[in-house]
Amino acid sequence: MDGSNWPIVLIEGVMVLGGALAFGWWQLRSVERDRQETQRRRAEETGAGTRPGTPVEDCTPSAIKPPD
Repeated sequence: MDGSNWPIVLIEGVMVLGGALAFGWWQLRSVERDRQETQRRRAEETGAGTRPGTPVEDCTPSAIKPPD
């Protein structure tokens, strides 16, 4: 290899790196969207407000007290 192929190697490297970055961004966006949807559904189930930042009741098994 006499170095005459470096532009093609550089373009291929940029395309591979760009593809990997785009795929990672897409997956993180999907995870965030799913997290927000799950949070919204849980808020609806517990009757909490729908505004972001509204605290949701503690519904862990240790926090739920049996009726008297």
